[in-house]
Amino acid sequence: MPGGLFIVVNWHVATSGENNVLGQPRGPRKDMRMTPVQVSKLVEPAGLEIIQLVELPPYHYGVIFQKPQE
Repeated sequence: MPGGLFIVVNWHVATSGENNVLGQPRGPRKDMRMTPVQVSKLVEPAGLEIIQLVELPPYHYGVIFQKPQE
């Protein structure tokens, strides 16, 4: 749909041990996390454009994409 939004919420790529809970890492393994740039490189070929990067402290970020109006 032209003008539709697609939003990705992801974990920041944090240094190992930076966000432990009871001695265990919080969230997915570090090698499974993606930077906002990596997310954009995967989504933009589908014809979506990044319109905003939103910080969701302390561990997450959101990337908002939009399909251009034709």
